[in-house]
Formats: sequence, structure tokens, C-alpha cells
Amino acid sequence: MISRSRAGGQICRVLLLLVVALLGGLISAPVANAHGEQTQEAFLRASTVLIYDVKFDKTKVKVGEDLTITGVVRIMDSWPDHTIKEPKTGFLSIVAPGPKFLVRERWLNGQFTPQSVNIHKGETFPFKMVVTARTEGHWHVHPSFAIEGTGTLVGRGEWIDVEPGTLSNDVTLASGEVVNASTYGFTRVAAWHLIAVGLAVFWLIFWLRRPIIARLARVESGETQLITPLDRKVAGGLIVVVLAVLVAGNIYANTSAGVDPMPLQIDRITPVPAAEVAPLVESKITKAEYNKSTDSLDFTLHVKNTSASPVKLSQLQIAEVTFVPVGKPETGMVEGLTITGNEVAPGQEADLKVSVNGAVMREHNLLPLKEPQVRLTGLMFFTDAAGHRQVSEIDEVTSPIFPGK
Repeated sequence: MISRSRAGGQICRVLLLLVVALLGGLISAPVANAHGEQTQEAFLRASTVLIYDVKFDKTKVKVGEDLTITGVVRIMDSWPDHTIKEPKTGFLSIVAPGPKFLVRERWLNGQFTPQSVNIHKGETFPFKMVVTARTEGHWHVHPSFAIEGTGTLVGRGEWIDVEPGTLSNDVTLASGEVVNASTYGFTRVAAWHLIAVGLAVFWLIFWLRRPIIARLARVESGETQLITPLDRKVAGGLIVVVLAVLVAGNIYANTSAGVDPMPLQIDRITPVPAAEVAPLVESKITKAEYNKSTDSLDFTLHVKNTSASPVKLSQLQIAEVTFVPVGKPETGMVEGLTITGNEVAPGQEADLKVSVNGAVMREHNLLPLKEPQVRLTGLMFFTDAAGHRQVSEIDEVTSPIFPGK
């Protein structure tokens, strides 16, 4: 049997070591500057939801000033429903380091969608969001689309500088009263928090009035008679107090409102997806492999031009990263794509040799060589001489990545 003093000494040493380790970690931890979306598996980011053509109408705003974000959301046909349940509900929003912006408007294919929406595989929705800056600083902002049961997928991000300004967040209630939504009801919320904290502090003080180390030592020694009749009475009394506070709060909320209370409203919209454009090409990947010697992802793309104009592959998007040929950088795109034989005449068929820089893919955690689904999934963008564009999905089922040499 371990003595009380010895057990207490051991516990004290353990607690001291934990405190020192925690403080050391806080002091030495570097400031995080990575992108959290890159911690998600490549197959999840590449074969569920892709957000492309993302544009921010400005990168510098003042507090209270609006910023418009546009783009296109595609629910992939290659959705891995053998491992993730099929998508049914989605929600358009933004990802930022905290509540730095207010989302004023959400539009999917020209339809106002303030709440979550019904979706299906293979659908494409042009989107627009109007957000208002609320906190001064330098913030990285992504458009995002959350899928129930899967998580949140993001599009290309942009650094936004928010300068000092004045935020107006006034809304009109059903009673006709105009209130500031940023501060409305703060007193009531603070009061409820104080009540909850007061009950919690009382409960903690009641149990901490006796030495914790001594009680732990008694447990170590095998003694289990630690709950006294007073403990049971206080616990029962606290349960009664909590229930009474909840009932009183409900009565107060229902009687203190100026108008009859109304439940939160839910209107789940089914937006109309964008219409499919006339196809320019028929395409299929016949082989894909990672080449260790050149550190590149190489694949052969068979293309049949069904249009009346020469067609070429202009860019490739995997997850939130858009690859373009070297020497042709655009805003938010990454140079890392090499294409051989990249022009197909009208009515002709050709095999294009496509290579994606492996180092760039690893940098964005997009090379799924050690994941449970080692496949190539994404979007290919074809253009003709007149500027028409076709977005074609890479079918992951027919294009597994084979380990190269």
C-alpha cells in the first residue's frame, strides 16, 4: 500500500511537470502561418467539392466596407460515396481567422440562398457573396462550401487588408425597432453567462474546499468512501436551483418580448444548377503515374475535338490549386504544368502528354501516394480560338496513379 504522503508527493511532481511542459510549449511554439485546408487528404479535397474562378473585387477595404467574392462551386461527379455518404446538404460561406467579416448576402446561380441548400453530385453553381469587414487587420480569406457529414472545402484564398473605419450593423426587428445586431441582447447574454459561471464557481469551491492532493492519495490507497451525506444534499440542491433558473428564464423570455415570440425560420432552398454548355471536346485519361526521376505527375490525355475550332488544354485544377503552364501565371494560379502536343484540330483526335510539378503538388499536399485512395481527380479547362471554355472533370475511377520509377 502506498502511503498518503508518498502518493501526494508523486502527484505533485506529475502536476508540476505538466505545468512546466505546458508553459514551455506556449513559449517555444512558432506563430502558425500554414493553410489548414492542406491538412485534409488530397482525395477528399480533390474529389468532393471544387471551387474555381474565384475573384475578389478588392484586396483593401475599411471596417464597415463591403467586399464581393465570386466564383463557381462544383459538386464532383467523382464524389467517393463508397467512403463518404452522398452529398445532400451544403452551405456557402467564407473561412477567415475568426469573425473578421460579416456575410451579408449569399447567391447561388443568381438565387438568394441565406441558409443551407439541397445539392446533388455533378451540379455546378456560380456564386456571389457580399461580406462586410468588421475587424481591422491583415486577414487571409477563402470562399468555402460545407457539406453535411463531410466537412468544409475551400477555394483559393486572398489576403485582405482591413483599415480603420466604422461598422454599421443595424437591422429592423419584426416590431419595427431598429437595433445594432453586433450588440443587441448583449446584456441578457452576459447575465446568463454570469449565472452559469456563478453556479460553476460555487460547485468548484464546494469540492475544492478539501485538499485535492489528500483526496487523490486516499483514492490511490484504495479508500472509496469519499462522498458524504452533505455532498449529496448540496448536489441535489444545485440540481433544483439549475432547473428553477431554466424555468424562470424561459418564462421571462416569453413575457418580456414586445411581440409574440417566433421560432427560428428554416427555408432550405434547392437552387437551380448552371446549364451545361455545348462540349468542345471528349477527353479521357488513359494512364497516370508519378515519375520519381523527374519528380512529376505524368499522365496521357486522349482528346477528341468535337468543335469547329482548334482546342487546347489551358489549365488544370486539383483541389483548391489551379495549375497553369510555366510562363503563363495569373492571379491566384500556380505555375507547374507542362503540356506536349497541346492543340487539337477540329474533328481530330490526339494524345496530350501532361506533366504536373511534383514538388509543387507536395507543397500543397496534393500528391496522394500514401493515402487510401491513390487517384487523380480534378478539373481540366479546355479553350478554343474564340475564347469558349469547357470544364471537364477527371474521372478518378478510370485514372489511378501508378507508382513510377
